[in-house]
Amino acid sequence: MFSIAEKFGNENGYDDIYLHTHKTLPGALKFWTKMGFLLVSHDMDLVDTICDDKIYLKDINAAMK
Repeated sequence: MFSIAEKFGNENGYDDIYLHTHKTLPGALKFWTKMGFLLVSHDMDLVDTICDDKIYLKDINAAMK
């Protein structure tokens, strides 16, 4: 399913994919890192929400550069 979303982004001019996951999901960091995402923040304060989410970002055009 993720590959479908990534393909859609590439075909429609998106530069990045953003996601967040909660700290209570123990496999999330390893999984999303394996999928090419970088952990960019440990909380949601950047978007005026206070919680314990982890924020990930992936440059989906990197392979095309």
